[in-house]
Amino acid sequence: MRKVIAAINMTIDGFCDHTAIIPDEEIHHHYSDLLSEADAI
Repeated sequence: MRKVIAAINMTIDGFCDHTAIIPDEEIHHHYSDLLSEADAI
């Protein structure tokens, strides 16, 4: 059975407005790694 992973950009305090956060290199690498290891999207 495969794992199901749901990902959302959220700060530690629960803030999830993607228009108010400036993405940095680390977050790009994190989601790039998630997508590259996925069997299906």
